[in-house]
Amino acid sequence: MGSGKTTIGRALASSLSMPFFDLDQIIEDEIKMSIKDIFQEKGEYFFRDLETNLLRKTAESSDKFIFSTGGGIVIREENRKFMSKNGTIVFLYADLDVIFERIKKNNNRPLLNTNDHRGTLYKIWDERKDFYSDCDFKVDVTDLSIEVIVEKIKNHFVFL
Repeated sequence: MGSGKTTIGRALASSLSMPFFDLDQIIEDEIKMSIKDIFQEKGEYFFRDLETNLLRKTAESSDKFIFSTGGGIVIREENRKFMSKNGTIVFLYADLDVIFERIKKNNNRPLLNTNDHRGTLYKIWDERKDFYSDCDFKVDVTDLSIEVIVEKIKNHFVFL
């Protein structure tokens, strides 16, 4: 959350002339509701089921592409296994205080629909941090420009 997955994903895909998919956007387009509204009206479990189904459907519909997922995709082991088996996972992370500053005024984050945004952010990180360790490459994006992050990723992998 707040690490720049969509922005970096778009920039990476553009620099590699590859298609880009944003899972949250695909979900919103599929159900014609915002992520926030899905959480409020249908619940997190419904959202996670939809997320899992559309992850598979989208990944199986294209050959090579850049895919941005929401940070909660890792909650389900089946998603982690599917992504690991079918792709290369890049984990973008930043200092939690930096992430907090980036997202503190964003009201579209359903998991931060609390009075204690900072505390909730730290709790979410604590619950998920072990799941993020199964990635292929980690990039600390705290103080890096989009261009530098994209080059780091490109230099680490052979995409074509």
